[in-house]
Amino acid sequence: MQGLYRDFLPILCALDLNHEGVRYYAHSVIKSEIFQVTRRSSEDRYLHLIAFITHQYFRLQDNLLDVLLNVLQTYLNTAQREHKEVCYRRREHWNEAVRKLISYLDHSFLEILSAIKQITDSTQLDDAEKVRQIRAMLAAEEPDRHQAEASLAPLKRELESETGGEDYYSILEAKSVRIQNRISPILKALPFQGEAGSEALLRAIQYFKDKDGAVDRGAPTEFLKPIEEKAVPGSHGDLRVSLYKALLFIHVMGAIKSGTLNLEHSYKYRTLDNYMIDRDRWQRDKQTLLARAGLASFSEPKQVLDELDGALHAQYVKTNMNLVEGYQ
Repeated sequence: MQGLYRDFLPILCALDLNHEGVRYYAHSVIKSEIFQVTRRSSEDRYLHLIAFITHQYFRLQDNLLDVLLNVLQTYLNTAQREHKEVCYRRREHWNEAVRKLISYLDHSFLEILSAIKQITDSTQLDDAEKVRQIRAMLAAEEPDRHQAEASLAPLKRELESETGGEDYYSILEAKSVRIQNRISPILKALPFQGEAGSEALLRAIQYFKDKDGAVDRGAPTEFLKPIEEKAVPGSHGDLRVSLYKALLFIHVMGAIKSGTLNLEHSYKYRTLDNYMIDRDRWQRDKQTLLARAGLASFSEPKQVLDELDGALHAQYVKTNMNLVEGYQ
């Protein structure tokens, strides 16, 4: 379909059909029987069939992008739900570790500090005796200290893992293989175009296409957030390929939803400018278009603004007078 569309693209440009025109002629073909199409004159038949091919190509791209968004949203929801469950289970371990730590701080650590202070403040003991008693006290509390350290070490590791997002990225990585077979062919097939600020993401997409999905440590990472850039390198300096692809897919989804990533040949995912009247046509047919839309009275902006300013001022005067009379 893409090959046919590209073959007829010069003719489409010459015809200068807008999307509604393409849709109109294509639906005429869809509703017709084959013999009805073949009976048309050559020029008429070719016009309808070219519009039909264009329509199908646009719809295919829209459908592919719909699949991409739906699959990725389901994948993201599943990963986030699993991450929440992991966090909830971890919180139970945290509560127990924190309880032991607080118990040690409350009953052992603070008591030891208080006792050490009494010893150091004592005027009846010499320095050697003070040191001996402090050492004896610390030795007696050694088992409790080891128990507190044993509780603190895994708590620190889990907190570092949580704040660094490692658990979430591990879930994304583990589930990435499941979606790669569906998303990778779509990403390689669709010709994206971007708004300002999407250059880094477009470079990553093009790299993905050039490598046919077989990314390596040379893959662009400028589109990633700083915390994501720290997560994608592996332990041996290589690239966590599955995680990188998952993050690339997620960024593509976000850019499509925000409108910074678009499709040139589409009904639903074009740039905002493509949905508007062409600038040259607007300058040429401005009055006709305004009259057709029933907006001819707004063709002179200064006059319209002056009228609105006068009406607004009069309303302010009326409101203020009503307030004054109401207060009296």
